[in-house]
Amino acid sequence: MKTFRLFFSFVLFFSCLVFTHAQIHVDGDEDVGIGQSATDNSKVRVVNSSNANGFYLTVNHSSSGQVNGIFSDVQAIGLGTKVGVYSKVSQNASSTQNSIGFYNWIYPYGSGASYGISNWITNNGTGAKYGLAGFYYQSTASIKPLYGIWSRFRNYGEGTTYSHYQVIEGYGDGQKEGFYNVVNQAATATSAARGMYTSVKNTGMGPTTGLEIYVPVDGRSTKFGYTGRVYENSASTGSTYGIRSQVFASGSRPVYGFHNKVEESVGASGVKYGIYNYVEDASSGANKYGIYNYLEKTGTGTSYALYSEVGGQTDYAGYFAGNVVVTGTMIDGVSDGRLKEDTKDLVGALALVAQLQPKSYLFKNNTGIRLPRGRQYGLIAQELETVLPDLVTEFTTPGKPIYQKVKTVSDVLMLPADEGQGGGTTQALDANNPPQAAELIAQPLAIEDTDEIVGYEADQTFKAINYRALIPVLVAAIQEQQTEIEHLQKQQAEEETLRAELKVLRTVVLRLSKQD
Repeated sequence: MKTFRLFFSFVLFFSCLVFTHAQIHVDGDEDVGIGQSATDNSKVRVVNSSNANGFYLTVNHSSSGQVNGIFSDVQAIGLGTKVGVYSKVSQNASSTQNSIGFYNWIYPYGSGASYGISNWITNNGTGAKYGLAGFYYQSTASIKPLYGIWSRFRNYGEGTTYSHYQVIEGYGDGQKEGFYNVVNQAATATSAARGMYTSVKNTGMGPTTGLEIYVPVDGRSTKFGYTGRVYENSASTGSTYGIRSQVFASGSRPVYGFHNKVEESVGASGVKYGIYNYVEDASSGANKYGIYNYLEKTGTGTSYALYSEVGGQTDYAGYFAGNVVVTGTMIDGVSDGRLKEDTKDLVGALALVAQLQPKSYLFKNNTGIRLPRGRQYGLIAQELETVLPDLVTEFTTPGKPIYQKVKTVSDVLMLPADEGQGGGTTQALDANNPPQAAELIAQPLAIEDTDEIVGYEADQTFKAINYRALIPVLVAAIQEQQTEIEHLQKQQAEEETLRAELKVLRTVVLRLSKQD
């Protein structure tokens, strides 16, 4: 045993001499320094000033099991921040080459999937988890773009290509964000700021979609295919658009600036809206438009600024709860004889009109629907129904949505803000001194209260009059009345002729009587 210890001590001493000569240093804690005599409190510290590769590792393994080029195991002992791999790359100002913090090159000759980067984070602990977090700094003198993530794919095969693919399992009660983007633009900036920019160039025959959103029907919560919040401050001088679409059409197929399709499954009972607009009026004095359409006409085809159609005969292609202004010619009713059958002359219209009871009246204020103000003139539907029932119909006023304030709170990865940027008073960030992992703080970002539809008021049914259909009845009544007038006038003329003839006869009789 003594001999073994002596031999081990000799080997260790000789190794230290050799290591020292080769600039490999091992201290008493068995920390290793390569290229220098100090270890800087690291287990292995390597300083390289002569070779292109600071660390070059080749692994040749024929096993069918997993092979790791570098395996990092950091035990979660202690309260300090743990970093699996920390890389710092410095480049001087005169360099024209790329700087790459982490570079992967994979040759996937097998049939298994290939991952450039694969992260696995277990759910232990209550802190926030980030699969990938990046912080990027660019000096004010730089004119080059700054990319958070830059990807380029070349797919010559038949498989689908995803620039970004995410699967979030819905376990737990916390909010899930498939993609969350925060873009801040300085007040002095004149360039555009985009939350998301997508450019798709498809020279093939398949459909091209700039953005496609799929929301499955699982769950009982409200579903939004797309929801956007745009806030405008009082200093803004530009227009604000909730959704803006610009389509350049040069083909022969139909072009849709906005296309909506709402399908209803059998048994569905909820209200469906193809488009629902709600515009608040804050007494600004400016005009408000729920929908504003302008259609420029330079061709020869018929143009429709608004086209509305429903399938049911008793449904409404348009419902206006308020005044309607028409400045052009209003084409009301289709009257082509080729579209009609069982045509009959209207007889007895004067007798029908004689039974009508015109009224003057005021509409109530507490009906729950928007009605005209001031003195009105017309008929009572229930009274007209006893005379001309075909001119009275029932209509349903849709129940208004019931809104509820909903507050959504999300976590967003942030650094303490620079001085003058709001939200903090820490010192300005230094690009040469990147923040430590402990400074990457997840702060809650509270989104303002939003109105969410949680129900609908009950529909109401009332009676309405087809005043347009009264016009033919009134015309027929006038015609019948005119016929009677003409008949009376004819009778009066005949009576006047008889009176004149009678007067002549009386004169003749008187003369004859005097002669006798």
